[in-house]
Amino acid sequence: MELNQNKLKTRIKCLKKEFLIQRDEIKKEFLKLNNSLKCCRENSKSIDRLISNLSELKQTQKLNFKYGICAVGGYGREMLAPYSDLDLLFLFQENTKSEDMQKIVEFILYPLWDLGFKIGYAVRTVEESIILSRKDHVIQTSMLDTRLICGSKRLFN
Repeated sequence: MELNQNKLKTRIKCLKKEFLIQRDEIKKEFLKLNNSLKCCRENSKSIDRLISNLSELKQTQKLNFKYGICAVGGYGREMLAPYSDLDLLFLFQENTKSEDMQKIVEFILYPLWDLGFKIGYAVRTVEESIILSRKDHVIQTSMLDTRLICGSKRLFN
């Protein structure tokens, strides 16, 4: 079932509002218990939910290709401090059209930017990820902490 643009905008607005409420609850719990590791894990889970929900909304628009959205670096380790930047990897099938990839990436990133996140991201196929990680030790190291947020488990594996 395809959502019309107004319903889609309303749903995105609701998702962002839910996220802000969760972020505030995490902050209050941290100030009460002073447990930084728990706070970092909860921040990661909250953003995971937001990204997963955005991805599900996009999938209502009948996509004919597979993709995965991955957390990288500290976010991949679920150690996301409040107001840290998000490092994301968008994985796509080899035969995906660049304009289709761009639509997914923008659909996910715009609401995150609206929420004030600083985002480092890469858009790659699996093959590109492997080749680049062999050439660049920084990419290789960050790939060690890659975690699938949502999308194709097969593509991620």
